[in-house]
This record gives sequence, C-alpha cells and structure tokens, in this order.
Amino acid sequence: NRKVMESKASIELEMTSILEIGDLRFPDRQILADYCGFRYRDSKSCGYKGLPVKGPNGQRFSVYGIFELTFINRQGVRQTLTESNMKLIPYWESDIQYQKGDVVRIPVTKEPSIESYYVCIRDPKVPSPSPSSSEEVWLLDACQKDLSSCICHFGKEAVGRKGINFGGFPSTQGARFS
Repeated sequence: NRKVMESKASIELEMTSILEIGDLRFPDRQILADYCGFRYRDSKSCGYKGLPVKGPNGQRFSVYGIFELTFINRQGVRQTLTESNMKLIPYWESDIQYQKGDVVRIPVTKEPSIESYYVCIRDPKVPSPSPSSSEEVWLLDACQKDLSSCICHFGKEAVGRKGINFGGFPSTQGARFS
C-alpha cells in the first residue's frame, strides 16, 4: 500500500488486503502477444470502419471472384461500395434479387450496437436466404484477431503513419511469465 521506511540496506513496505482498496481497478484484458481482444468494428476499441475484406475463414473475398463490392441503394439501383458510402448499405431483405458482390447489413438488437456486414458470394434465388443462416450464399465480414489480419484491414501504410488499434501485445512475444 505504501513505503514506510527506506535505507541503504532495506525498504519497509506496508501491505494491504485487496478488500481494503475500494477504488483500484486492474486491467481487464489478458496480455497475449498474437491475439487481439478487441471487438471487430467497435468504435471504442478496434476502430475499423473500412470496406469488408475477409470472411470468418480468413480468406479474402477476392478468392470468391469478388473484386468490387456493391449494394442496392434506396432507389433499387446497384452502386459500387466505397468507404464514403458505407453508411448507405441497406439492411437485408428476403425479396430483393441480390448478386455476387452485394453487401448487406443485419440489424443489431443487442448492445453494444456494432453493425454486421455480409457479402454475397453466390447469386441467390428469390426469396434470398438469410445471411445469418446461409454460408453458401453469404459470408460475414470478419477479423481473424491476429496482427496480420489487422494489417490487412488497416493497410500496411497505416502501421507506420498513424498506427493501428491492435488489441494484442506483440512486444511480449517470447516473454516468459511464471
């Protein structure tokens, strides 16, 4: 709790029970070198606001032949997705004719409110299957929670320029704790 006495030969400390320290807060994250504990796309931690890049399997959407992401705007016109129009991505509807490369979002019902984006990887039939239940047609935009995935999302130039919000502790790699 405090240093009572200090001399050249010794230091005397006063110890206190953790129960006596009411307002002390400890970090609530585990220190892992190669794992990010942040929630993907959470504005308070991860901070990624860019285009969907990878599915939950770690493969880029280009593996599925998708080189341009699109969405269907309010007028029913297919539009190229850019970082500046991400907020215009509509919620999924079963009666819309989607095609490969289309991006939709699913309404969030629980807090914290973090949008989930799905990319159409195969032209579905109408009515379209729900993105949350059809991995043959829709893939969730996801992060693999490692440093290479973080660099893939933010870009290599972000590492040196402004940094990235990686929730792991790479500098602890190889450190031994007993």
